[in-house]
Amino acid sequence: MRRNDTLVVLSDMPARRVNAGRVRITRKFLDGVESYSALWPGSVHVLLDETIESTENLDEIDVNPDDLNWRLTVEPYDSASALTVLQGASVILGGPHYRLMRLTEYCREWRVPCVHMTENTLRNRLEIARIDESDPLKLVKRSVWEVRHEYRIRRSIGRAAGVQCNGVPTYKAYRGISRDPLLFFDNRTSDSLFANRDEIAARERRLREGRPLTIAFSGRLAKIKGVEDLIDVCRHLKRQRFPFKLLIAGDGPLRIPIADCVMREQLDEVVMLGALDFHTELMPLMRQEVDIFVACHKQGDPSCTYLETLAAGVPIVGYSNEAFAGLLEVADVGWGAPLNEPEQIARTILSIGREQIIAKGNAALRFAKENSFNRTFARRIEHVLRIAKAGPRLP
Repeated sequence: MRRNDTLVVLSDMPARRVNAGRVRITRKFLDGVESYSALWPGSVHVLLDETIESTENLDEIDVNPDDLNWRLTVEPYDSASALTVLQGASVILGGPHYRLMRLTEYCREWRVPCVHMTENTLRNRLEIARIDESDPLKLVKRSVWEVRHEYRIRRSIGRAAGVQCNGVPTYKAYRGISRDPLLFFDNRTSDSLFANRDEIAARERRLREGRPLTIAFSGRLAKIKGVEDLIDVCRHLKRQRFPFKLLIAGDGPLRIPIADCVMREQLDEVVMLGALDFHTELMPLMRQEVDIFVACHKQGDPSCTYLETLAAGVPIVGYSNEAFAGLLEVADVGWGAPLNEPEQIARTILSIGREQIIAKGNAALRFAKENSFNRTFARRIEHVLRIAKAGPRLP
């Protein structure tokens, strides 16, 4: 490595400057960088793109950059100051970003190895566009841009020293063109958050006693997460006189419409919990009360929700988007259903035997432990460190 041994993390996580020089980021991102800092044998410098817009992230916190044990720079990615940060690295982890598509060319000039990070395939980005854009002309323009951008992404990954792929879809898409690909599953589950023996035993006991199923959803209550379909799932289960309780944890633009619908239709089985603290409220709830998780995600981003649910020993019934279908290819931790068919999700729940829930819950916990937060970050740092020690491999 270079003498300065600096790992520069170029993240697409937007950051907002707030009062008194503080910066607003997500708690999840902060925890991740703290792990980089603890494991990296040198200094860590994080470069974030500035935004003035609010986000729908549920775990945002304000930090003082001076209080961090790593450096934080908030600048436009294509600014001169950002390029100065990147040029001073011994290795760069991040990109490809649409505002910095020449990064691998710069790295060749600077003789700095670059490891890209990916999580969304072209197919998934097109699905997101279809959900976001109601105007047909805007959808066409955005889709064309995404197709062209995919060419630039593939070219950049092919020239980079390696790539870290969050989830199976991008790993399958890019492993063949990368010099050193790594598959990982992003999550926030440290060892203390996993379901313990007593919690697993209590779940198995109530399942075998035939008690009503407790089903859960957690996350942003937004269209892209398919939360409206939860109500359709609930309606169908209720029509079949199936005993259950549906817990909805989270907040977002659809919270009030969903709550109104629950009240109007007298869906007494649905309990709106609001936004819960991940460590002290959500994970204990998942471990101690939930039997099955329902994921109506309409697009295939590799959501942390999947691995975090599995860490509670809870199997998943979900739409077979790219990410969840890819997860089921490598782990027998749930059941897939066709996209946009909430009734099929309900039918799947109706058909599942209690012993199946127990078996897949145990498989879920095993897989999550193999991919814990701590193990995942250790593997990622080992990957980057190996590349950094090898030095720049010029394309």
